[in-house]
Amino acid sequence: MITTLQLFFSGEFNFRRRISQPQISLNGTANFETGDGKTILYKENGQYRIAGKPQSFYQNRIFMLGDDCLLIFKEDHSPLHEFALSDQPTLPQKLTHMHQCANDQYFVTMTFCSLKNFSTFYQIIGPHKNYSIHTDYERA
Repeated sequence: MITTLQLFFSGEFNFRRRISQPQISLNGTANFETGDGKTILYKENGQYRIAGKPQSFYQNRIFMLGDDCLLIFKEDHSPLHEFALSDQPTLPQKLTHMHQCANDQYFVTMTFCSLKNFSTFYQIIGPHKNYSIHTDYERA
């Protein structure tokens, strides 16, 4: 599965992200760059509109491929997600993760459909949060 993920996590992708609350659609590009060893640098940027005014955004992450897991870190190297990898390299492939952050629960699913596209789905639930984030990636 690591070799397959290395193929997914390389190159440039266009993406469309939809946030449920508030309802926002974002469009942008994501770039995966090979770092040292099994480290992959993820950089995204794009635009969205609020009240008719364009807004820019960016995000950087660090992906690390272990023998049996995918680790995703924030730009400051603090851990964000850990996905257990399946022994079956067939597609479609789903990776899931759940973590608690204060009183909020984050449920994350990454779905790999083909080498040309994949998606992520976040469901965030907590006393003051209840929204989802869906992102579709397509190789540029």
